[in-house]
Amino acid sequence: MPPFERPLIALAIFAGLHLDPVLNMFTWISQIGTLGVLGMMTVTSLSVIVFFRRRQREASALSTLILPALSGLIMAALFVYIFVHFGDLTVTTGGAPGIILPALIPAAAVVGYLLALRLEKADPARFTRMGENLG
Repeated sequence: MPPFERPLIALAIFAGLHLDPVLNMFTWISQIGTLGVLGMMTVTSLSVIVFFRRRQREASALSTLILPALSGLIMAALFVYIFVHFGDLTVTTGGAPGIILPALIPAAAVVGYLLALRLEKADPARFTRMGENLG
């Protein structure tokens, strides 16, 4: 299928359901993206704490514990708020999209975790190199 046909199919589906592609699709996708970024930033904040605790590096507690913990808690609270109120924020209250769409983020996290576990068992060397700079 040529790449230009995919957006046309999505638009046709939205038109067939009598939904506004700009109002509905853009709002839904941007909120899912916001949830994903907040989730990753929360995990990153916690990763900073774990990194410095494991390596016992000389650094101030403010930059290695207090601020990452504070930012992680704030972003986690925002994630939960947006997750719980997704329907209100995207005008999908009471409908399946208000439940299914935000659930894609934790589902993707679980799938990614399971794939990482599988890679670790199947190819430990490749798993160890995961995330290295390729450039």
